[in-house]
Amino acid sequence: MIRASVEDFSSVLEEIPCPLCGNTSHQLRHSVRDRLNIPLCLTSGRPQDLTYSIVACSSCGLLFLNPRPKLSELARFYDSEDYDPHTGSGSGWMGRLFH
Repeated sequence: MIRASVEDFSSVLEEIPCPLCGNTSHQLRHSVRDRLNIPLCLTSGRPQDLTYSIVACSSCGLLFLNPRPKLSELARFYDSEDYDPHTGSGSGWMGRLFH
């Protein structure tokens, strides 16, 4: 897996203001990888691993992901038949695995 900087993901990530107060100033609190280790894909189609940033708003202290995946990028995962919405229907991959 290729490591990449946030700048390399500008086509799939977006910087956002604080979702609570709208402030644009924040400080890095944690760097984390996707818990399922699912790489984002760049426009080149090559999977690349990314470390996400959890930041704290300088004004209200809210912790949030910034930059975050664009909504269009998230839709690729949530519209997939492998997405398990945790509704108990058993239609996701976990349901298929255990049924």
